[in-house]
Amino acid sequence: MRGPAGHGVPPVGRGARIVVPVSFALLLVAFGAAVVFFGVIPRVQAKAALDQRTAERLLEKPRLSAVPAVSAGADEKIDLPARLQALVAAAIFPREGGYVKEIRADIGDKVTAGQVLAVIDTPVLDQQILAVTANVATSIAKVKQAEAQAKSSDATIRRLKSVDHGVVSQQSIDDAQGRADVDTAAVVAANAELDAQKANLERLRQQKDLATIVAPFAGEIGERGYDVGDLVIADKTDSNKPIYRLADRAHMRVFIDLPQSAAVRVEPGHEIRLTVRELPGRVFVGKIVRISSAMDTATRTRLAEARVENPELELLPGMFADASLTIPGAARGVLVPGEALLIRDGKAQIAVVSNDGKIEYRNVAIGRDSGAKIEILEGIAPGESVVINLARQLAPGTAVEIVERLDK
Repeated sequence: MRGPAGHGVPPVGRGARIVVPVSFALLLVAFGAAVVFFGVIPRVQAKAALDQRTAERLLEKPRLSAVPAVSAGADEKIDLPARLQALVAAAIFPREGGYVKEIRADIGDKVTAGQVLAVIDTPVLDQQILAVTANVATSIAKVKQAEAQAKSSDATIRRLKSVDHGVVSQQSIDDAQGRADVDTAAVVAANAELDAQKANLERLRQQKDLATIVAPFAGEIGERGYDVGDLVIADKTDSNKPIYRLADRAHMRVFIDLPQSAAVRVEPGHEIRLTVRELPGRVFVGKIVRISSAMDTATRTRLAEARVENPELELLPGMFADASLTIPGAARGVLVPGEALLIRDGKAQIAVVSNDGKIEYRNVAIGRDSGAKIEILEGIAPGESVVINLARQLAPGTAVEIVERLDK
């Protein structure tokens, strides 16, 4: 057939009209298959993997660190802070005023007993010594004069008594005897005055000796308070600074504040082991030498003093240290780390892993507490696994897995 007149387009057949829709449908099917293959299937697979991991995580046991509880021994080791002081230390104050003439030692110098440390110039005292020295010489001359006069009076008495009684009257003899007694008393007075002047001179010379500052014992200079030319005022220890501070560091005093739990169990003779953080690896061994007779009402501690040898002068007065003491005590309960203690519902508890691997919470009675270790009197048996650093509260009966502690 032909189309309408005036058009040269041939007519479309029925077979051609069917081919176009089928191709479009195939294209849509292919696109849908691609979407399913590249989009839906990976999501389904990812969700399935997530569900599997979630299920595995739900089945996984919580991991906890635990340590065995150990029996509390008859002896207890405690660590306490301590403070150090030199066994012998002195502030050397001037006993005589004047001006500093010489400085022969300075801070850090090691000195011996009797060594001259400084010299003070004392012009006023020097003049006093000269004046008293002259007084002593005058007194010596007076003694000699009095002795000569007494000797003359004694000779006169002897002559008068040797003459016949009829020649010399008794009155003359008595008068001569009186003069002789006066002259003898003058000798005694002159000698007393001489002794006084000599004593005064000796006192001034001793004062002069005090102007030379010497070390009272062997030690080390820790402080120097004066320079050459400084004015020194004597015997003003309340407002005057010392010329030197001297300390013997070869022997140290260690002061320890004992808590009430240990105060009655530590006695003189107990050994201590002293460590200082700034001296790693060094351990100083000493002994308690005396203990206070009463507790300090403010701190509820009892002061103990120990002695430690410091031959290498490593320890310094004023340092803080850690003192370890082993003290006797009754064997009771178990010891657990302090970090294992829990407070649940207002009660002290310990988390324990049972033999079947489940967590339990035990109410406990606490004994001595040293910080790092706590004594448990009731509730825990030796050898039981005690949980430490419990990050979250697990329900009782939860199955757990014990892992090795990483920070030990």
